[in-house]
Amino acid sequence: MLTWFWRRGKRAWRVLRRGVLRPLVAGPSYATWLNAQRLTGEARRQIVAHMAAWSAPPLISVLLPVYNSRPAWLRACLDSVLAQLYPHWELCIADDASTTPQVRAILEEYAARDPRLKVIYRPQNGHVAAATNSALALATGEFVAFLDHDDLLAEHALAWGAAAILDHPAVALIYSDADRCDELGRRFNPTFKPDWSPDLLLAHNYINHLVVLRAELVRAVGGLRAGLEGAQDHDLLLRVSERIPAEAIHHLPYVLYHWRAHPASLGRAERTRAATGVASRQALADCLSRRGLAAEVVATPAHPFLSRVRYLLPDPPPLVSVIIPTRDRLDLLRVCVEGLRRSTDYPALDLLIVDNDSQAPETLAYLQELSQQPNIRVLRQSGAFNYAALNNAGVAQARGEVLCFLNNDVVITQRDWLKELVSQALRPEIGAVGPLLRYPDGRVQQAGILLGTDVMGRLALHQRPGEAAPSAFELQQTRNAAALTGACLVLRRDLFEQVGGFDEQLAVAYNDIDLCLKLRVAGYWLLFTPFAELVHLGSASRGAEDSPERQARLQREAEALRARWGAFAASDPFTNPNLTWRRGHPELAFPPAAPDFWRRSPS
Repeated sequence: MLTWFWRRGKRAWRVLRRGVLRPLVAGPSYATWLNAQRLTGEARRQIVAHMAAWSAPPLISVLLPVYNSRPAWLRACLDSVLAQLYPHWELCIADDASTTPQVRAILEEYAARDPRLKVIYRPQNGHVAAATNSALALATGEFVAFLDHDDLLAEHALAWGAAAILDHPAVALIYSDADRCDELGRRFNPTFKPDWSPDLLLAHNYINHLVVLRAELVRAVGGLRAGLEGAQDHDLLLRVSERIPAEAIHHLPYVLYHWRAHPASLGRAERTRAATGVASRQALADCLSRRGLAAEVVATPAHPFLSRVRYLLPDPPPLVSVIIPTRDRLDLLRVCVEGLRRSTDYPALDLLIVDNDSQAPETLAYLQELSQQPNIRVLRQSGAFNYAALNNAGVAQARGEVLCFLNNDVVITQRDWLKELVSQALRPEIGAVGPLLRYPDGRVQQAGILLGTDVMGRLALHQRPGEAAPSAFELQQTRNAAALTGACLVLRRDLFEQVGGFDEQLAVAYNDIDLCLKLRVAGYWLLFTPFAELVHLGSASRGAEDSPERQARLQREAEALRARWGAFAASDPFTNPNLTWRRGHPELAFPPAAPDFWRRSPS
């Protein structure tokens, strides 16, 4: 029982990652990809030569709690530290009162071989948090790295950590990508992570391993907390990230940590899932309490380790101005408006329909009927179709504190969709919020917008006809995004006005991306939430962009966006450079886009 509780945090994450996330689709196999990434003898020499030029290399203390480890795996773990190309480390080991005699013998053997090893033998078992804190007490480095007793570090893991420290003097939290290795050391199942995403960390511990933290920060928060076995790492990351700015968090998009996968790690899957889920939600509840947020933590049906933070609306809730540009197409507009009036559970709506020269008699009659209803206004806006100008005109007449931009071909399918979007948009750090959009047949249309060099904006998790649906795990993560679609976009009016609203030079396309980029530059996060879900027919009002004239206009607007934003418009911090999304789903990038530090001039 003690062994199970001690290992629980690690086992739980392995259960989570195995078979839950959708595998990488077509493209080179991971084994092929790894062979292309493997360090050569020349690369090792370049790394060592590069590091030799560092004038003040930092000392990194590796914290290793140990308990009844399998001897062969413990040796492999220790060997992976001794094999580090970066020499300025110390290994701080805390044996958590192991009852297996081989453990002490191995630790004494290795400590005698290298003076950089420090070992403390705890008199009684205290589980992983207490053991890690005992290892922390031995540490003298400015930074600490965390290692589990049957896992492996890549030989250049600490070199990458040190390079990040030297490149970013204010850094306080560094994390890397990871993969698994089996009992024979064969590697598989990589985890390619986004850059810092505070809302994703509230959904689950996406950071995990490898983590390097500033030691004084870990001590300032009191180290790891006991009583949260299974979620102690998540809890620590929540507590330290609260104390530092986003600029102090750095992601290394390199596979620097190898988790040991073995049959025993899944031995008590159901009990592990339940216990770790409870611990994780407790860590999140404590986090919300520390931050003074009016919110609650609930489990999601996708997986016990995946949580939803539900923010509470103020009483009374703010007035929301819903702005719908339209031209004729009564069949679409009526469904959208009636969904707002009869199927939306939100008590304070200000509905503005911006009519762009509708001509059909039935449409004009319906607009006249609507204009007689309370809290509904019809604004006339003549001229060529300009989505940005139509919405700006709507904002000028809006009464609400919160704006909801909504296409007229959106179908309301969920009563509390607007409550979720508004509750997120009211958070001070959030610039704009977007929902999960589906096609009428249930396929996923988009879960945010991806930015890249090949396409100006790509629909995240887009599901083409005949393709498998994204996993429930993927579709139940609230996360930050680089851009959001204007088909349904919610934000506070003061922020919209602060950044200058929609750019009317981008008449049809990319004005939503431009607005999102302006919000990000102003210091706000964009948020995708799957807990607001709508159906979007997609281009039903205007049709596809397939005529030569429309294609030319689309190209002009894309070029205008690129000219304004440069590389920023093609850079997405929430996609990993080891992956490509050219077909809408993640594939291994061959070669990956991330550069190697040793190929630069030394710091």
